[in-house]
Amino acid sequence: MPQHLNRLATLLLLCVLVLGMSVVSAQDAETTPEATAEVTQEAPVVVTEEPVVEVTAEPTEVVPTAEATEEPVVDLTEEPTQVVPTEEATAAPTEVPLEAEPALSLLFYDAFDAADASNWLPAAGWFMADGAYQAANGAALTSQPTFLPAPAQFYNVSAQARFKLNAGSVQLSVRANGPVAYTASLDANGTVSLVRAGEVVQTIAIAPVTLDAWTDVRISAYNGSVRVFVAGLPVIEWADAAPLPPGTVVIAPVAPADGSGSILLAEDFVLWVPTAEFGNSRHSPWSS
Repeated sequence: MPQHLNRLATLLLLCVLVLGMSVVSAQDAETTPEATAEVTQEAPVVVTEEPVVEVTAEPTEVVPTAEATEEPVVDLTEEPTQVVPTEEATAAPTEVPLEAEPALSLLFYDAFDAADASNWLPAAGWFMADGAYQAANGAALTSQPTFLPAPAQFYNVSAQARFKLNAGSVQLSVRANGPVAYTASLDANGTVSLVRAGEVVQTIAIAPVTLDAWTDVRISAYNGSVRVFVAGLPVIEWADAAPLPPGTVVIAPVAPADGSGSILLAEDFVLWVPTAEFGNSRHSPWSS
């Protein structure tokens, strides 16, 4: 082969080699972006997902704030509610004001010096003797003035009588309805008691009573204010938050605790009502 043909073949071979290398490099250039794209896509996904999941999950799980708040709240609210005697403490000492005794007017007087007992409803055991009404042991004497409708009941009232006893005690009651009444009790030892519906509400000791000597006892009830007087002196003052309703006036002797008998004499019974109420009532001053 001539020499110029050899050179031409060599040039053609070189051109083929150059073209082949160009094709290979072009293919490599296409594959590299894909690899880098894969790397860049996978790396962010892994990095961003793992921290976010771990960081947010841990604080949310470790939030025991609900337990911490529930326990103190339950303990603090339950204990004060159970130990709240504040209402009882404020309710118990509620004091009722004691009203002053109003001006009084005479409604009824009985000296017990006549044999007429028409103004009274005596139980068995009462009789007139020596210008006085006399009873033994527990007989009751209920006031029933003839000019008043029966039963004569009083609300705001003051009753007084003179008593002579040799033992036991004497009781003078107002607003009496059976055993429910305000009762002033004086025994021979000098013990004065105020009784409300069978329950002693106040007691005071004074000088012993001189046996077989006259002693004045008075009890006054005005609304809820109750007072007891002995020999003209106030010895008990008490305010009732739930005043008793109107009732009768009753005198009764009480035998001594040892079972021995007692004799009670009563005279000079006086019954007053407030002047303001007296003027508006049908009652008129009257004495036996």
